Amino acid sequence: MIEIKKITNIEELYFYHTYIKSPYIFKTDYEEYLISLCKDSDGYGNNLFEELYLLGAYKDSKLVGFIQYGKTNIGFDQNGEITTNINYFVIRNFYFEDEKVGEELLNRVLDNKKEELYAFFHYFGMSCFARHGKLYEKNKNIEDLLTKHGFIPNEINVYYSSIVERKNEKEISIETKNINKWNTQNIVFKHNYEFIGETEIHFVNKENVYLRWIYIIEAKKHLGYGTKCMNKLKDYLFDLGVVKLDTDTASDNLIAQKYYERNNFVNLGKTKSYLKK
Repeated sequence: MIEIKKITNIEELYFYHTYIKSPYIFKTDYEEYLISLCKDSDGYGNNLFEELYLLGAYKDSKLVGFIQYGKTNIGFDQNGEITTNINYFVIRNFYFEDEKVGEELLNRVLDNKKEELYAFFHYFGMSCFARHGKLYEKNKNIEDLLTKHGFIPNEINVYYSSIVERKNEKEISIETKNINKWNTQNIVFKHNYEFIGETEIHFVNKENVYLRWIYIIEAKKHLGYGTKCMNKLKDYLFDLGVVKLDTDTASDNLIAQKYYERNNFVNLGKTKSYLKK
């Protein structure tokens, strides 16, 4: 018999959750996990959720699945800017092995369904997992259950990972801003003291960094500066002891995909978010 109830033993959930195989489930300690699970914020200090609920499925007193859902504290306006005037109802985390377990967990949420319900909304993932909120494609059982209940993919990304090695890039210089309390850092790229681009990265742990975005100004595109800036970033991270640099991009952004693959990033598969209207 399956029992659905509020999770009170977060340590048990920590071991269950961090055992799941996914490229963005990074090594994290319990304290970081607890904060990310319950009181998370984005890289700018905005609280991610106004309300959060956490239910576990238990069989013979053993945790066999869980779901976390709630109302976000922020949203995005038509220009893509963060605002507190827009909120979403989101299934943030949802994992199980047995379909019956998944059904019972999901039905608890659907019984209280709002007009629109998102699942695995990218921006609202956990900070200890680089805030990559989408569902990894190898969790096919979860996608199948969501699809069965009327969820459709609304965003598909490609997940990339690269080993950080020294590149000895000498032509590009960087200016680093301080790493903020939410482990986010912005870095400016310069060539001959001239601004040519910028990047934002998130320090997940001592060995893993997540690339939020990187860009080169229009006048310097298609001249090899994209690769030079990436190499300079890797030199910087290598000196800090970082081992792996991960990122993602939209599945239809072929230019970005070619850029990452040209710069020794490996395609680890697709991740998806979902919407049920």
